[in-house]
Amino acid sequence: MNNSIKDNEDNEINESTNKKEENIMNENTENQNNEEIKENALQEGQEPAEILETKESVFQYRELSNTPDPYIVNLLAACQNRLFRDTQNKTYVIFPADNGVRIYGIETADFESYLTSDYFMYKGEAIKRQYLRQLTKLLDSLAKEYGKTVDLELRCNWDAGSIMYDLHDKDHHVVRINEQGWAIEYCKKPLFKTYPHQLPQVPPIDGRALDEFLALFNVSQEDRLLFKVFVVSLFIPGLPHPILKIEGEKGSAKSTATRLLKLLVDPSKVELLSFPRENREMVQQLDHHYYLAYDNLSSIPRWASDALCRAVSGDGYSCRK
Repeated sequence: MNNSIKDNEDNEINESTNKKEENIMNENTENQNNEEIKENALQEGQEPAEILETKESVFQYRELSNTPDPYIVNLLAACQNRLFRDTQNKTYVIFPADNGVRIYGIETADFESYLTSDYFMYKGEAIKRQYLRQLTKLLDSLAKEYGKTVDLELRCNWDAGSIMYDLHDKDHHVVRINEQGWAIEYCKKPLFKTYPHQLPQVPPIDGRALDEFLALFNVSQEDRLLFKVFVVSLFIPGLPHPILKIEGEKGSAKSTATRLLKLLVDPSKVELLSFPRENREMVQQLDHHYYLAYDNLSSIPRWASDALCRAVSGDGYSCRK
């Protein structure tokens, strides 16, 4: 009787030990497999974002398995394959929207507002500021580590051989322009960055001649063709653009012409800009506006002239946050 009880206890101990050893082996194997998945993907030349998309378990294992907070788990799952960065290393997340997509800059007030609302709908309570900051920092780091690099532009960008013009309306419409003509469609991929000062553009109407609009400008007959080509060139992204200098006597509609061009190309709450006093301010204006319109300039400093020439010719510029 006693021997039988002892044998059963020994068997249970051995069985428990075997299970523990088996679990440890399985866990080690899983870790090794996850590392092999990433290593193999890198050897095949895939981008980090494609690794995330191909083997979701790598991301989930490293970022989710030890996270006790269910909201973070759900948020990271929702952001899976939707994190990316632009050529200036600013980070973004893209979400489906009505008939298109909505892009949020991760470290922006708009995205913090989105998270605040989403957190309240999930937990029924206000989000703490420190917790909100931790979420944005986490997503920012993941986007920089795993996200693809995407070329985002203001108003105009290229897509599959077509010029894309951002109407910046609530329905996420863009105008696709190519050799076949033009058409309004929904924007379903990350192409454009936006800022709060931008205004929606009026949708184009077929059959309206550009000459009717250009007739509003006080341009001499010999300069009209050149001016027309200049206006058309403003909608071609990546092209070195000339700088338009409007001269004339008082009352010759110089300011009106400047405002009309701004409305045509890049409508904004700020129609006319004050000329910057330092390079940092100039860089910020170049980053926030597709078309910069200045009024009543008597002179341009040399440093500003050099910065503007670099900008319109396509050379890079940078500014620390």
